[in-house]
Amino acid sequence: MQAFGEARTIKGIKAAALAACMALLLAACNNNERALNIKRKASAEGGSTADVTVTDSDTSESIEADSADDVSSRQEPAAEVSAEVSSKADESKAEKKTEKPKKVFNDISDLEEQINTAVGSYYGSWSVYVKVLDSDAEISINNRQMYAASLIKLYAMAAAYEEIEAGSLDEAAMNSYLEPMITQSSNEAFNSVVWKLGTYYISNWCGENGYDDTIQCHGLYPASNADGLQVYLGSGYNVTTVEDCGHLLESIYKGECVSPKASKAMLELLLGQTFTWKIPAGLPEGVKCANKTGETDEVCHDAAIVYSEGADYVLTVMVEAGNAYECESSVAELSALVYNYFNS
Repeated sequence: MQAFGEARTIKGIKAAALAACMALLLAACNNNERALNIKRKASAEGGSTADVTVTDSDTSESIEADSADDVSSRQEPAAEVSAEVSSKADESKAEKKTEKPKKVFNDISDLEEQINTAVGSYYGSWSVYVKVLDSDAEISINNRQMYAASLIKLYAMAAAYEEIEAGSLDEAAMNSYLEPMITQSSNEAFNSVVWKLGTYYISNWCGENGYDDTIQCHGLYPASNADGLQVYLGSGYNVTTVEDCGHLLESIYKGECVSPKASKAMLELLLGQTFTWKIPAGLPEGVKCANKTGETDEVCHDAAIVYSEGADYVLTVMVEAGNAYECESSVAELSALVYNYFNS
């Protein structure tokens, strides 16, 4: 009889745990019933009982035992189950939270003032372009042609995807050049792309797509396959502007460069960038950034799409300086200034 009574008691405790689970789940789902009273009694020889009362007003639990022998230890399964249900309810509420909406930036003239002040204190001659990607707000400071350095590879990538989309080039074969050209800034890979497209193709593509200040005239050194790619257009040098680079990145972001499929592929290449010590270096850890750098002894460039909580934006920086490598930390500092403006 004593064993039978203990079995009945345990059964009652399990019923209590089940009742507690049901009540908590109903409370987490905002059940409109105001009073849920579930009673379970477990009796044992000698007249010991266990009563459980649960109400949805505050999801409280009460387990009363007349017998003090070992009922408290038998209540542990109910407490564990209750804690598990409460944890799941909290997780459910967290999942229902919506993402914080991005701010609206239609006028960023105060940011322009901050940038002008900053670049006025920096070494070298600076061009800067900023574009908020969900509005028409933009800033263009000292937009002019400069030697493109490796920024010209952005246009080579886009022009190559034009031919891939047309079926004139094999995507898998071209990716063996495009990936190192963008993610590692390989000059050999860039020159190979130009050989595949033809020496006038990139400049013609730029003109046809509105990048009027961008011209590709020669291969890039150091490389073993640059000789023979020189053509004489404009100044005879590869040139571009911060605005052209910014507009190209915006078209990739919006899925409008060549095609949505091609834009997605180009964005993935830019997100795989390994040269991250300029614009990305000014961003908090974990902020998504798709960028392409360019540098020589005399120029220091970076062009990026930045995905931030406050706003997605394009930032393009081009600098001419006697020792351009001294400007890298300033580019990162400017990047931080722009990020903080959109996320303060």
